[in-house]
Amino acid sequence: MNEELISCTIGILTYNSGKYLARCLNSLQGFGEIIISDGGSTDNTLEIAKKYNCKIIEQTKKNQPIDDFSRERNNIFDQAKYDWFFYLDSDEIMSPELRLKMSEEVMKKENKFQLFKIKYSLVGERLQVFQSYKPYYQIRLFNRNTGARFIKKMHEKVIFDETKYQVGVINEPWFVPLDINLDFKVYRSKVEFRIRQMLSSWKFCVFSKFLTNGIIPEFFSIIKQIYKIIYLRLKYESSEIVPLKYEFYRIYSHLFTIKELIRQFFILRKKIDFLNMRKMYLIFHGRFPSEKAAALFVAKSCEAFADLSLDVTILVPKMKGWGSVDPFSFYQIKNNFKIDYLPTIDLFSNKFFKHWAFLISFIIFSISCFFYLLFKNKKDVIVYSNESLPLLLISFLTDNTFYEVHDFPERKFKFYNLLFKRLRWILSTNRWKKNRLSELFKIKQDKILYEPNAIDLNELDLPVNRVMARQYLSLPLDKKIVVYTGHLYYWKGVDTLADAAKLLPDDYLVYFVGGTDADIVNFKNKYGKINGVILAGYRAHMEIPYWQKSADVLILPNTAKEKISYYYTSPMKMFEYMASGTPIVATNIQSTTEILNNDNSLLVEPDSPIKLAEVIQQAVRDTDLAKKISKKAYLDVQKHTWNKRAQRIYQFITL
Repeated sequence: MNEELISCTIGILTYNSGKYLARCLNSLQGFGEIIISDGGSTDNTLEIAKKYNCKIIEQTKKNQPIDDFSRERNNIFDQAKYDWFFYLDSDEIMSPELRLKMSEEVMKKENKFQLFKIKYSLVGERLQVFQSYKPYYQIRLFNRNTGARFIKKMHEKVIFDETKYQVGVINEPWFVPLDINLDFKVYRSKVEFRIRQMLSSWKFCVFSKFLTNGIIPEFFSIIKQIYKIIYLRLKYESSEIVPLKYEFYRIYSHLFTIKELIRQFFILRKKIDFLNMRKMYLIFHGRFPSEKAAALFVAKSCEAFADLSLDVTILVPKMKGWGSVDPFSFYQIKNNFKIDYLPTIDLFSNKFFKHWAFLISFIIFSISCFFYLLFKNKKDVIVYSNESLPLLLISFLTDNTFYEVHDFPERKFKFYNLLFKRLRWILSTNRWKKNRLSELFKIKQDKILYEPNAIDLNELDLPVNRVMARQYLSLPLDKKIVVYTGHLYYWKGVDTLADAAKLLPDDYLVYFVGGTDADIVNFKNKYGKINGVILAGYRAHMEIPYWQKSADVLILPNTAKEKISYYYTSPMKMFEYMASGTPIVATNIQSTTEILNNDNSLLVEPDSPIKLAEVIQQAVRDTDLAKKISKKAYLDVQKHTWNKRAQRIYQFITL
């Protein structure tokens, strides 16, 4: 029985192909091997394949449309039992005449040809052959000894050494049946997917090649298709030719290809432009340098972007005070970026304008930024900021604007809606903000980058232990020390920590490190008399790591009562804490648990002094647990450095 079988392997790709597969396999009876490569069919495809004794293998990627036809066909070919190989689609049919002719060619002991191009015909539902403009052929039958392989992800074709092998011709056809009930939407979705896949690696960036190798051939294909429609309808009866709707479907595919070619061309051109972007302006409205975390944040960002060989300039307002302080020395950072101080009106010290000082300064500074960049070369420039008004104005000068969202825009919806529409890139420092921005302002997710805040590991990971840090700061060695570093704003949860201090044993000291002069005075009046509460006041940035190293436990007590705390923030101190090697106690709220968890910290109920005091004591008492979570926090923070953050942002821009 086996001797009667045709010594040829048939390869078929399937994915939910049950509707036509039996018809296809019926036409292939008598072949020695049929291999079905399936992409995870959920219909009766595999049952039919088993019924016809087919060998079944899995496609490389399952449960999705095929993205590389050559890869899958080569995979079948490599597993073929016989040297002769023929491939067919699951909705195609082999004619009896072709089966007989293939049997003759395959059985020849010496064959002049090792590859054959075979005629194919479009047929109706009753297999009536439609007349065509000219005969069409494809290489479908070939021998393994030729070294032939499939190439091209879409519209795959067979390549071989044409200097060694000739291609024979077989006029007995295989059939491509047309589905007379084919819905245009279904056809369109398949065509669009395949064309996008085909063009995903398109490389034409030169306009002349774009025309000659892309647009012009497709345009002439449309002209040719229209000519064929007219020619065939003049020569044959309508029943003898392909229905008109299929001809229009083909024209649509060429039109869509032209559209995608144009889209891909401009995408690639933009990518090249982005890769050439080596100039970056960062905009910051605030005293620079200053003791505030926002100023430190922008200084570190500038340094990190400049480390990527970008030409970085920071634009800041020229304000009273701090003008003689060198920012590079103040923050202990590299002098690798430029600082330009722009005009504004500084009324912060004027009591009469106290409530209007910020707004006046912000508007004037925004206008200054606009005119500063108006007279600059804006080609290949990135303008980066977390300041909304300057970016909105500058978006009318350049498309390359990047907005880093720190506070969530709860008000001024129309203003921010306009801003987000004009921006090219947006960064959210936590996931909640990213999802909420996308939902509220209808922003595409791929326009928003999620990237939390960061730290400088080299600066924070000091080669000192707890005892050495305390000696450096002149802190007692025989006390349990609890440390909070940062501002004394209500939403930071400092009131809860101060109240928790009342509940701690006498050998505990709670240090509050940081705050403005005014906040320190107010906080001292409110909590200064509590035993064990010590206000260390503002400290230089380079001293903060010593405070964090000196502690038995570090506290992140953010409140759940304010949205900025619960949802919006991505605290820099959280990352600093993680790098210190000191155990962290943090409130269990949305903003902190995006980074912290039960493996790298102790989480506590927010706004509860009693619970906070209990967990602080647990962290001090259970030294094994403290070491475990501290080690995990240190490992987790490795990816949140300023340099890695800048690399991810620049990669997002240039993608």
